[in-house]
Amino acid sequence: MKKIKTILCALFTLSALSSASPAYTSELQSSQNLEHSLCRISYEGTLFALEDESQWLIPDCNSTLSLEWNLGDPLIITPNTCFFSYYTYTISNLSTGTSTVANLYYGPRIGGAFTKQVTELDIADGDITLSDGSSWRVATAFKKDLTKWQVSDYVIIGESNQKNRNILINVTLNQYVESINYN
Repeated sequence: MKKIKTILCALFTLSALSSASPAYTSELQSSQNLEHSLCRISYEGTLFALEDESQWLIPDCNSTLSLEWNLGDPLIITPNTCFFSYYTYTISNLSTGTSTVANLYYGPRIGGAFTKQVTELDIADGDITLSDGSSWRVATAFKKDLTKWQVSDYVIIGESNQKNRNILINVTLNQYVESINYN
């Protein structure tokens, strides 16, 4: 059992490192609205919170990595590209150049200063407006996923693995769609 756990941890780490190459990380540094900052980290290093107070769970085997991160470090959320992974997202630290796979554990604080909600939703055209005034056009391949979205759903913004696209993570559904910010 211990050998299986070690192998799985190695796979989690490799998938996280492969999705945050130095070229990709430097490209992400120019994305302003997409950066989050590390707000809190658990003693064990397996749970941390962002500025919107959303909480993210990472594998035990990556806890030493996250314990080396500093409060206030800029972070980017991207989809995890590893096909056989329990973790949906990759969180990259732009200060250290390191990353880990993660799952959303708890959504952002209701009414928080950095919390975003859907204020307008046009499912037919794939248009979403958020409470911060930003407007988004959902990629055609993801429009079918909007049928379950609702006005007032909480959203976390991340970076897509596709060039010039973002992801909008619907906290209520624990689902993301690829989109383009058009304002």
